[in-house]
Amino acid sequence: MNRAKNPYAPLPITRTGVRLSAGPACARIAYQEKTFADNASFFPAAARPKRKNTILYRIYRNACADADCGRFARRGLRYDLTVLPPKTLADPYPTRTIGHAHRHAPRQRVSYPEIYEVLEGTALFIIENATHTVVRCARLGAGEKILIPPSDGHSTVNASRTQPLVVANIFTSTPNIANYAFFKNQRGPSWEPRWKSGAIIMAKNPRARSGAACSWVVPKLPARIASMNEKIYTAFLKHPAAFDFLRDPEHHRPLLTHRALFSTERNAPPGR
Repeated sequence: MNRAKNPYAPLPITRTGVRLSAGPACARIAYQEKTFADNASFFPAAARPKRKNTILYRIYRNACADADCGRFARRGLRYDLTVLPPKTLADPYPTRTIGHAHRHAPRQRVSYPEIYEVLEGTALFIIENATHTVVRCARLGAGEKILIPPSDGHSTVNASRTQPLVVANIFTSTPNIANYAFFKNQRGPSWEPRWKSGAIIMAKNPRARSGAACSWVVPKLPARIASMNEKIYTAFLKHPAAFDFLRDPEHHRPLLTHRALFSTERNAPPGR
């Protein structure tokens, strides 16, 4: 593969189909598969695929070069990759992650935020506030980034019927921070993605609160991150202090409000 066109550069990682492979320089990667059989309770019954053990998506944790892992660890962070194949669920449901929210940081009043970057494909990020009253949706293409607010639940959707989606994220390495119960009780977000006439629409989840609103937004990033015209992996290695809001949200609150992170909101009525 041409290194200049490799979306994983400078890492020795390549994609074949819906799997990633890495060179010996990335020996610390921890691989995990999310199957429908293990996570059926996060989806409507109608989304069940024909094969119950279908792999919904694959996660590659600590997907950094061994020489760089220590630099992430010293700042209490981790770099991961996630691959979402197309069409793992029954129609009209697109492939999505089970979703989660973030618990509060130890001895802090603010939960950890998380930054994502689309490396390949097209993503729809569904972001839901802590009271399940507001859902924000953002569509991103390759090279685009989004910062998840500290207290919000979020799920990532493959917005293509034919191509895999690969996203990178930088998140705290603190264990047991992900709260997977956030979406479990209502079997998904308050507004669900569905395919209709070749496009993804948002449909109200019948298990959600009656007043839950849905809007489409354009993500914004902290100015220091937005000014870096490079991948988050490379940007972190060059400017690790610029990512300190990920490990110390308590002291970076102004950067992490909904007003600071999203713009151009517009209502998303049912079926649109």
